[in-house]
Amino acid sequence: MPFNVKVRVVLKRVEFSIDAKQAVADKVRFQATLTSGTDDPVEVGNKDQDFTIPENRVVALNWSKNLRGKSTYSEGKLTARDKTVKLRFDCLDQADPKPSLGAIEFEIHKRGDCWKQEIRKRTTVPSGNYTLVWTVYLKAEGRYKRHDPNTILASREHQGAVQWSTVSGVRKSAYLGIVPVVPLFSGDEWPTLPAIAYADQEMNPVDEPSISATSAINTIHNPPVIPILAADEATTNTAAKIMYTMYAPSTLNFTEDDKRLEWRKISGDGEVAFVAKDAAKPDRADKGLKVLVRGTADGEVVLGVHFDGKVLTKYRALVKPLKKLPCRFNLLTGKATLLSWKKSKPLSTPPDVEKHRKIANIYLRQLGVELVADTNVTIRRGSSATTTDVTGVFKENVKRKYTVNPTTDQKEEGLTFNYRDNVLNFTYIQGGPGALGEAQLWPDSSLGQRAAVTVDDDGTPSSAWIKPTGLKPEADAVEVSMKIIDGFSRDGHPDLHGMVITNACGANPGTTGAISYGATIAHEVGHMFNLGHRVEKIDDATLSGQWNVGTLAPAAGGQIAALTDDKLGAGNGMFCDGLWHPRVNNVMHYNEPPPNAADFDILQALAVRQSPLLDLAI
Repeated sequence: MPFNVKVRVVLKRVEFSIDAKQAVADKVRFQATLTSGTDDPVEVGNKDQDFTIPENRVVALNWSKNLRGKSTYSEGKLTARDKTVKLRFDCLDQADPKPSLGAIEFEIHKRGDCWKQEIRKRTTVPSGNYTLVWTVYLKAEGRYKRHDPNTILASREHQGAVQWSTVSGVRKSAYLGIVPVVPLFSGDEWPTLPAIAYADQEMNPVDEPSISATSAINTIHNPPVIPILAADEATTNTAAKIMYTMYAPSTLNFTEDDKRLEWRKISGDGEVAFVAKDAAKPDRADKGLKVLVRGTADGEVVLGVHFDGKVLTKYRALVKPLKKLPCRFNLLTGKATLLSWKKSKPLSTPPDVEKHRKIANIYLRQLGVELVADTNVTIRRGSSATTTDVTGVFKENVKRKYTVNPTTDQKEEGLTFNYRDNVLNFTYIQGGPGALGEAQLWPDSSLGQRAAVTVDDDGTPSSAWIKPTGLKPEADAVEVSMKIIDGFSRDGHPDLHGMVITNACGANPGTTGAISYGATIAHEVGHMFNLGHRVEKIDDATLSGQWNVGTLAPAAGGQIAALTDDKLGAGNGMFCDGLWHPRVNNVMHYNEPPPNAADFDILQALAVRQSPLLDLAI
């Protein structure tokens, strides 16, 4: 621990006995010196100043001297080896000759790493002529004063934790973890943690986000994108929410707006502003275990959480404009036939669709993307669609083949009914066993095609805490690459982009099943942004080896040593992004249902920002 403790010795006053006052002449002088180690004495106060003893026999001195570690001699010098400081105080009667009324010698002691604060100590000269009242203050929190014994006196950053000494001389360590993956991944995927973090720790109890159509848009905390918002747009329900995952020791009892934890930007070309969590405490916006943040300038930003001025942990995110993409929804009902007299239709109603869009937006908010209802009510030429009471939602009767077990071509053709160019088009169908939804048509990334490019990131902390995270005690983060997927287009329809949603999402699309529909939309829209699956299921063992470069090991940046028994892998498949981490928490996992699959990460956000679909934003 760096030796930077500052000590102030204050000689407050001298109290004379009755006998001493009667015995001395009119004037007295005082001499005081401090000695540390083997250094020469340092004078305190003015030895040439005359004092008259008043009737109440109390002479106010208020002489002081600061002793600083690593300071110049003139200020008083302390070294880490020093254990005591000696003070000598003498009172001289100004009569001729100048007799001493007696000298006091005492020591100021060190307790552990810290000097002991002493408040209004009273030391009487052996002769009994006078008593010296003195105090030792320690400088903490920017002030010399009497401090609570638990006040932090000196601290340093050390291997991912902050070590500090208190005024009482106790040495402690603190750790704070802000995992960017929500909900939390399993323990074996955590980075290496300081020993303090394994002991007495406080965990954030929020593991899986509770999401419904009425949930706040920022329900999923610790997003990879902080959206740029105007000051009047940023509220407790819209600003990006960043909050702790764990801290240790739990005896610190940190709170959501704890003034001991201060958030500040420490690097990056992006800019952010903190939003008040409580209107009654605007000064606590950048304090505590949780902050609300709005972006103010495009770029990347690393936020540091400071404890006693030292960086306790870091959080990295992109700062990006919010992209609002217009969406048109068509509910397709298959006509009855001689073989099947019953119509085939989606279970979802127009109000259900509105709920699904809102739920999808909660997931997509992490990417700085929002799906908004298309306000254009024009029916496409040749279509028999009709409007509904819900903006952006239409109904249409079509041939049964487009709604029940349609082929890939029939799904694409079904998208052409009442679609609108350069918006995102969604068709709801009955479907069949299997897929909950499928992205059908979308453009290539502006980066190029999968075979030619990857999305790369070498920032710290690493995306989704891929090992090594760059957070101490782990090694520096390394570059991690993610594969994108190619686009698909339909001849004659270059500006048609869309997906299908089926009844396989659930039997209660307006209530308990709504989250399945919304999460499916978010997942498939992820594909339309050129995002692959985070983990794929590989049925064939030989093929799985090929997908993992012939090693049965995950791609670079993964964390699992080999494929699991059910042959899950990350590698070169056309719909796989080549990464393994986190295994089941990512929205783009091939089949993990909500609420567990809820997360997007920085690599995915970087890829989404290269999608031509964002050019459709209004």
